[in-house]
This record gives sequence, C-alpha cells and structure tokens, in this order.
Amino acid sequence: MARRASLLRTLVADPAAGPTTFLLAGTEELLRAEWDPQDHLTPHTAAALTTAYKAMGYNAVFLGPNECRLADLHFAEFPGNFICLGPHLATRVLTRGGVRLGLVLLPPPADGKEPDAETLRAVAREARALRSRADLVAGISCWGEAAEQHYLDTQEPVFDVLLGSGPGPVRGRIAAQGRTFWVRSYSEGRAVMVLRFFELPHGADWTMRPGENVELDVRRLGNDVPDAPDIAKLFSN
Repeated sequence: MARRASLLRTLVADPAAGPTTFLLAGTEELLRAEWDPQDHLTPHTAAALTTAYKAMGYNAVFLGPNECRLADLHFAEFPGNFICLGPHLATRVLTRGGVRLGLVLLPPPADGKEPDAETLRAVAREARALRSRADLVAGISCWGEAAEQHYLDTQEPVFDVLLGSGPGPVRGRIAAQGRTFWVRSYSEGRAVMVLRFFELPHGADWTMRPGENVELDVRRLGNDVPDAPDIAKLFSN
C-alpha cells in the first residue's frame, strides 16, 4: 500500500498528467470476494486500508458486496470517496480539469449468477443516457471476466472504459470493435493500471489506436517502488 501511494503521487505530480487525471480503485483491492471480512482483516488493518485510500487522493474507491460489509463490522461509515456497488444500477459524474467522467455502476449479480438479459440491456441504456453529460463513459463492474466478456460481445459498444474485477485473469485490452478499453484490476492492489487518452472519443467512427490516441501502462508495485512513509506508518503497528 505504501508503494502504491508513492507511485500515485509521482504520477499525479508529473506535469504531463495535467489536471485531468482521475484516480479510480476497482473492487477487490481491499478484500477478495471469496474472503470473509471477519477472518481476513482485523479492525486495525481495515481502518489502515480505508485511511490510506483516502490519503492517496482517490476520486472514487469502488467496493463489492463483501468489501461493503467492512462498514458494518468495523466502522460507522466509509470515507466519502468510497462507493459501494449496490443492487441497482447507478450513475455518477466526476469532473477534473473540465473533463467529465461518467460512471455506470453495474449491480453485482444476485447469488453470484451472471447478469440476465434485461440487466445487460439496462446497463446499455444507462450508458447511452449518460453520454450527453460526459466526455468519457466508464462502466464499473465486479461481474468477473466471463460475464464482462459476454457483455462486450453481445451489447452495442457504449463504454469507453470498462473497469472490471471479480473471478478471472487480470487483463487490459481493447474490445467491442475498438470502442472500449477493458481493464481488470489486480486483487489486493498489486499493480496500478495507467490508462491515458491522448484525445477524447468523438464521433461514430472513432476507435482506439494504441500508441496514437490511447495507451495502457501497467505499473507493478515491486521493490523498485519506494514506500511512502506516512502510509507505511499506518500499517506498522
């Protein structure tokens, strides 16, 4: 976590990043979906994690159902930048440096099942409606790789970015006829995905061209990344 803080602060301080950098944390960075919060996180560690994510300057930290239980177990409430993926579709718009990022929060499937056809259609409707209020539209999912792949293969391309998590491998690649960058987060936050847009999506014919208008840089948090002392101190006791 201390390495993550150090890397993020370096990225944000880079003049090339400018004021339009959004910091988003996908689900399962705090706790894997199959883990019981009571068994895997002590109150001290849970408090340190939430304090660290707040201190790192995240615009939004998305939590799956299992992670949302931490509030009931250890806290009166989460920091304001923590957002639980609830049972219903929801949208948010974040603005930085004049760029509007629209977020569609995909509801976790009930009982671990894949989303049904009506849910898939509803997600597409919400994303289309959000397009008029945002320069970039991102879906936030904890569906798992198989369900996210099915969505991208069967629905019209409505997301510029799909930030996924849940069962399945980590990956970052262009999907949906070149219209969506599909990025899946590392569980327990073992790396940072840096996705750069050199131009905003525009027009029906716009597609992503790696190295020209979009670029993905995966930063692994190895020993070559120094610790941020203030974050390391949170976990030292």
